[in-house]
Amino acid sequence: MRAAKASTLFILVTIFLEATSMGLGIPVMPRLLKELLGSDYSGASTIFGLLLATEAAAILLFAPVMGLVSDSVGRRPVILLGLCGGVLIKLTLAKANAIWLLFIVQFVSGATGGILVPARAYLADTLPPEKRAQGFAHMAAALGSGMLLGPIIGGALGAVDARLPYWVAGVVTAIDLIYGVLVLPESRRTAAVVQESLREVYRKAFTSYHWLLSRPAPFLRTLTALVLSDFGNGLSQSVWIFYLALKLHWSSTQIGRVVAVIAVMMILTQALLARVSLRKLGEYRTVVAGLTLQTLGYLVVGLADQTWQVYLGVAVGTVGSVANPCFQARLSRGVSATEQGRLQGAMLSLLAPLAIVRPIIATALFHAFTLPGSPLYIPGVTYYVSAALAAIALLLMTRESIVGEALQVQESLPRSSAR
Repeated sequence: MRAAKASTLFILVTIFLEATSMGLGIPVMPRLLKELLGSDYSGASTIFGLLLATEAAAILLFAPVMGLVSDSVGRRPVILLGLCGGVLIKLTLAKANAIWLLFIVQFVSGATGGILVPARAYLADTLPPEKRAQGFAHMAAALGSGMLLGPIIGGALGAVDARLPYWVAGVVTAIDLIYGVLVLPESRRTAAVVQESLREVYRKAFTSYHWLLSRPAPFLRTLTALVLSDFGNGLSQSVWIFYLALKLHWSSTQIGRVVAVIAVMMILTQALLARVSLRKLGEYRTVVAGLTLQTLGYLVVGLADQTWQVYLGVAVGTVGSVANPCFQARLSRGVSATEQGRLQGAMLSLLAPLAIVRPIIATALFHAFTLPGSPLYIPGVTYYVSAALAAIALLLMTRESIVGEALQVQESLPRSSAR
């Protein structure tokens, strides 16, 4: 038990350090692109979008492969390989002198998948099924903490030099790599590691969608609810800055404050509230409560015409994120111990193309319903769509409970009464 706790702690520390190093470069990326292009921020934003799409495409192609490789050779080597790649990527960004180099870096970053896929599988290996939701919640808190701290430090370093945050990010990831080499044990027993040929790994990787969608109905309902919840969240995130600027005329300072509030509340929700909710309500009721709060949060923000209403909606919706680690835990119990990496890789690959189309759909919706003089002027339309998706996810999870209870009742009936 003590070894499992030490391994879990390492993974959480690793996720925190990696998220921090990733966040370091966020504030200076626009300046770096502007410098390399010799253009304005408008031109830089177009290239930035293409870079994100490049990374998403690489994730779509290679995430299932990395998950299966971690099933085949173990989690430890894949995590250490991801950290090694992270060092090279960040140091390359620090020295990059051409745009084409950035595209190569983004593609490699997406192809290696960082460490999120094997890290989630590692937690599923080391934690008993009833503790996985709490473990995934702690991972989300570590990720959020790093993404909050990284940009703050990166902004300060970027004031000195635009390349300095990437040098520091490379050093942080290198420390993380050394820490892993010295401390991280393999999470899977040698006997449990499935030895497969590279051809078999690729065959499984490119049939991952079929494998994922051929799972039993309860698994598919949970997966569909997760996809709907994630897609709705991404829709609202794609336009919320424009929405608040248009409807409430918020300044960048006001937007910055609400970002800080969201980050802090997300960390507290995943680090503290999730544990309490799981203990008091259980996993299923936590999912239902979370999806209910997400639905209400979207509606409150979409209807808001005062600042306090925005903060109320943001608070309610952020607390609703307590459902997310429960989704991960429920899905991890639906596959065997030898398929945890395949599951995480397939899920990431499934969500990657949605991440590409979400901003396109969200911005198109926002534009269509905010045109001056439009007969249907609805600035909050994206939030209403997000609320509808969360509500459908809630209905799916409620149906799962109803179906499960009906089956239990049917199985408990005497055989004679069933004739």
